[in-house]
Amino acid sequence: MSQKYINLIIRTIKLISMDWETKLIKTYFLVSKYAWIFDVFNERFSNNNTPKFTDVEAATIYFFCTTDNFKLDTKKSIHEYANRHLKSWFPDLPKYEAFSYRINQLNDSFRYLAISVNDDYISKHTDFQHNIIEYTGDSMPIVMAKGSRSLSAKVATEIANRGYCATKKMWYHGLKLHSLNVVASEAKLPHPKISTLSSASEHDYEVFKNNILPLVKNSKCYLDSAYFDEAHKEYYKEKYGVTIHAIAKRKRGQKVLFADQNYQNTMISSLRQPIEAFFNWLIEKTNIQNASKTRATKGVLSHIYGKIAAASVFLALFNF
Repeated sequence: MSQKYINLIIRTIKLISMDWETKLIKTYFLVSKYAWIFDVFNERFSNNNTPKFTDVEAATIYFFCTTDNFKLDTKKSIHEYANRHLKSWFPDLPKYEAFSYRINQLNDSFRYLAISVNDDYISKHTDFQHNIIEYTGDSMPIVMAKGSRSLSAKVATEIANRGYCATKKMWYHGLKLHSLNVVASEAKLPHPKISTLSSASEHDYEVFKNNILPLVKNSKCYLDSAYFDEAHKEYYKEKYGVTIHAIAKRKRGQKVLFADQNYQNTMISSLRQPIEAFFNWLIEKTNIQNASKTRATKGVLSHIYGKIAAASVFLALFNF
């Protein structure tokens, strides 16, 4: 067994043996480091501009309960747990309605908190050689309704719609989360550099071309074929300095893949395994994929960005 996997096992054992109070304190202090984000995106102009129960406390409870293996995946279950077990730590915890409203108002703060935490971690722990960054990317569905229920779903229709997920072979109403993660040099989950949302029906290539590509200049990207257009490969390399490596598919009239295509697919698949592991971990840790209990656009966005931020804080704190 290589040393890097031994180190991963050691980190996992240390995390399991850590008591929950230590995890809670670590979470609070890391979130407090980025308190300025809440001041910027949730500035209050009323007389109640300094509430007793702060945004940092609300975010700490949400992140801690989301990622500490309690299987608390809704604001209601998180509030019930906090009210029973964390009241001595957060004596000003409001009633559920006020707590839910506060979390819904923090979706922009959650989004930029995740960006800041990930950027700081990546810049500190990643060694970029010759300014060329390697990314691996993929997408996953955020499901609000599936099957026949997706035909009549009305939640967040200004940002969500009905689309087909080929991986799960299902029609659903919802969004897609696209993530471009930095390839890790050690046995760690790759940290997300860019995360963006699209409607369920929007093609991955259009999202990559319009929302992601301009942000990843001078890099190598290992992607699924859905993100790739052979006709523009050289153009992207010349304009952005981005070299795209994607899974090769048979062209029209081609019965089997050539030997070099098989070799390329094997290499790219091995490099893309970490992003698949990241998505599996994210689903298992936060249940982000299930947004069926959300009832409004703000609720959907706080569900998604809150869980992304919670996962980012966890990865940064415990060096996964």
